[in-house]
Amino acid sequence: MIKERKINLSISMFVLLLFCIYNYRNLDIGLIQYKSIDEYAFHGSLIRMYDGLTTLNIKKILTPGFMSYGYIYFLLNFIVALPFFILDKIEMIIFLPRMISALFAVISYFYYLEICDLELVKSKFNKIIKVIPLLIPAFWING
Repeated sequence: MIKERKINLSISMFVLLLFCIYNYRNLDIGLIQYKSIDEYAFHGSLIRMYDGLTTLNIKKILTPGFMSYGYIYFLLNFIVALPFFILDKIEMIIFLPRMISALFAVISYFYYLEICDLELVKSKFNKIIKVIPLLIPAFWING
């Protein structure tokens, strides 16, 4: 059981490394507005929250304007990106929310691997079942 957990953790860390490499592209805000409108909207929500903090406007802080992921998600992104707002490092403000999404995807994948290793779920196709999420393009695009 411990050996399987170490293998699952190693696989998950490798996937996180791939996300790091994949997410470190197109960090120009001008390119993002043409390439990924969702990511541009996320960035706009973080800017709105930062503007609310600098002007002490509680309404802007509490309503990022794009609530499909929930307020906690945007609050976490904002807290992580806040030092880079202060330092005016746009690239890191774009990169860190990508990495938070990637981290959530990897944690979900790790638990998926753990569920696959349960005695109730084990089958002769277990190794194939473990790879299926990695073959779905949305895992890499949205993660």
